[in-house]
Amino acid sequence: MKMRICCTTCPNECELDVEIDENKKILSATGNKCPRGLAFAEKEVVDPVRVLASTVKVDNGAHNALLPVRTKEAIPLRYHFEVMHQLEQMEVSAPIQMGDVILPNVCDTGVDVIASRNIR
Repeated sequence: MKMRICCTTCPNECELDVEIDENKKILSATGNKCPRGLAFAEKEVVDPVRVLASTVKVDNGAHNALLPVRTKEAIPLRYHFEVMHQLEQMEVSAPIQMGDVILPNVCDTGVDVIASRNIR
């Protein structure tokens, strides 16, 4: 199977043409201008990761609505639906400072979900 991937590891944003077999093993990759492109393609094909951004409900806050949150680092895409479900069930109480941990070690990834703004 052939696919095109845009590498995001450096400002070059190389477009890689990648061919993989049925076991997600890379048979060939072209278009990368640095070695990081190939490493990115291998990771993207096998277990892609992204930073997740969302919101959680806020109880008694000045904005009395939603708190923007995000994962502190990228987590595997396979966990995104589970994390979204957990966040949907949450309600946090103000005050909250940007960077406060809202959900620690999400899905045992070692990555925390943190607040993206202050709420008085």
